[in-house]
Amino acid sequence: MLNSVTLMGRITSDVTLRQVAGGMMATDFSIACQRDYKNKKTGEKETDFINVSALGSTADYIGKYFQKGMLVAIDGRLQVSSWVDEGGKHSKTSVMVANIYSVGNKSKDVETPQGNADKVQTPLAAVSQQPNNWTPGGGYNEFMNEGAELPF
Repeated sequence: MLNSVTLMGRITSDVTLRQVAGGMMATDFSIACQRDYKNKKTGEKETDFINVSALGSTADYIGKYFQKGMLVAIDGRLQVSSWVDEGGKHSKTSVMVANIYSVGNKSKDVETPQGNADKVQTPLAAVSQQPNNWTPGGGYNEFMNEGAELPF
């Protein structure tokens, strides 16, 4: 069985962290994803608002580096949660985040904790940055010298 979701959209609200059972951190937010086609009646593209959730270190990472208005790409899996309370039976469908990447910001007015959106280190950005003396296919022999900078 395959359960894989990939989305790109803008975060629609401030990302807040909360502690769940066992002390694990969690976050829930939504992203706005525009459809590829236009509505025949209105001539405008429609937008879907997708619920997104994350747990543990992924939630901590999102809470630290992501905020309302940021354009993000998300890999994850679809999850349906059901519960019963005084109001009856309920269910919620959301995407559980496995990976999240900053794609850009709504405007230059959107600030990150570091004060500059270009400095947000996503896992992909961190891997792609290499020291000045690194060359493709050059191997790691030049880093064997004591005090040399490592490429990661």
